[in-house]
Amino acid sequence: MTDETSESTTDDPSLEDRIDALESVLESQRETIEQQADRLEKQRATLERLDGDGPGEVQDELAERPTISRRTALTGIGLAGLAGLGATSASASEAEPSGEIGTETRPLESVYTQQLRGVPDGETPFDLFAGGDRIARFEPNGSESPNLLFGEGTNAYDVDRQGQTISGGRNNVTSGNSSVVGGGSGNEALMHSATVSGGQENVAESTFSTVAGGNSNHATNSGATVGGGSSNVVEGDRAVIGGGSDNSATGTRSAIGGGSNNSANSIGSTIGGGGQNSTSGNYSTVGGGQENEIDGYDATIAGGRLNTVDAPAATVGGGDLNEVTGDRATVSGGQRNIASAFWATIPGGSHARANSSGQFAYANGDFSEPGDAQASMYVLRNETSSDSETVGLFLDHLGEQIVVPGDRSIAFTAQILGRTTAHDASSWCVNGVATNDGSSSTLSTETVSKFDQANLGSVDVGFDDGENLLEFSVTSSGDNFRDTQWVATIRTTETEFANGGS
Repeated sequence: MTDETSESTTDDPSLEDRIDALESVLESQRETIEQQADRLEKQRATLERLDGDGPGEVQDELAERPTISRRTALTGIGLAGLAGLGATSASASEAEPSGEIGTETRPLESVYTQQLRGVPDGETPFDLFAGGDRIARFEPNGSESPNLLFGEGTNAYDVDRQGQTISGGRNNVTSGNSSVVGGGSGNEALMHSATVSGGQENVAESTFSTVAGGNSNHATNSGATVGGGSSNVVEGDRAVIGGGSDNSATGTRSAIGGGSNNSANSIGSTIGGGGQNSTSGNYSTVGGGQENEIDGYDATIAGGRLNTVDAPAATVGGGDLNEVTGDRATVSGGQRNIASAFWATIPGGSHARANSSGQFAYANGDFSEPGDAQASMYVLRNETSSDSETVGLFLDHLGEQIVVPGDRSIAFTAQILGRTTAHDASSWCVNGVATNDGSSSTLSTETVSKFDQANLGSVDVGFDDGENLLEFSVTSSGDNFRDTQWVATIRTTETEFANGGS
């Protein structure tokens, strides 16, 4: 039984193949060991030559060459030997990370390698030097986000933070996780994900803040950005200054494109450029110009100089020394125009004043003050819904009427139109003049045309001395019981002259 089993095992073809393969592997390993032994023998011979153990002619030959220590040679030969044996990495000593390749006076000319590795403890920095100065440091910091530092040795990062990068320059500092300084000098990225790309003495001191470049710029709140320029300060959350100098964006999401000495002080406010412009109303805009000022939300000054808006949603298109204090009022341009009432409009010119709601005023100069030599237009309206009903016609449908201040006279032409739901229409044209001397008034009127075939009603003009108001009213006829809309357009010529005596 034993003989049969032995014969069967010996004759197994698969086992014979495996034995042949193992013998082939062993033969290959013997050849490799012999090659390694040859290389080691050559290395020993080289060491003997370096230590002076060789023939005299070898010593003479090496006398002209720089000498290195046996330890250094071992280190270098160890690297070369390992590379010759097919190794992909090498170190001087795992237990003691020390040693040199080359010397300060006789440095190696070139090193070719696929990897350079520091001490694999996750904490010890890895430095690169040139000319005796450190030019780069890689610090694992015990994390997967190492700190990277390049440039002069005056650059520094916070060792308690991770993922910091200084790409170059000098005197730059990072102290926030994932903070970056691209280069330049004296720049600081002080909080998480803060960035200074370059320039000089720029500071990004809040999370996600950015200074792209320039000089002495500061981004001090989260998400704040300075594109460049000098001495710009962004204090608003997610606010932006594109460039220029000495600009300040303190409002959340405010923006300044450029220019100098501009201030965007409220939420969402914008200054395109220019100089010494300021916005203090939320979502207000100054396009440019000089010394323009807004203190109302949703307001706009497109440009010009020394224009002011102190009302919500009001507008100055340009010009100089224009003033808007009425809500949603507009001065398109010109000089020294004043719009002080709701929805008032001055298209341009100079020295016009609109102080009644919805007034459209135009002037081309004045005698002594804005508005004392101008033309205006007013639109009034109201409704009647029954017969014999009397209503005033108002500028704002809520009771506002035309103001005639003291020492003022206006000549007017009034065109009044009425229309019913039955498509009937009537119109009147009334001319007149009203004068207010400050204590009493005079009013003269003449109806110059009337088209009332539909018999819709009648028109009346009066003056309220107590309120200094020129009043227009309508009365529906006894036959007009339908809903009727009434609209009046009043065109005026206005002047003002103080009473100097009898």
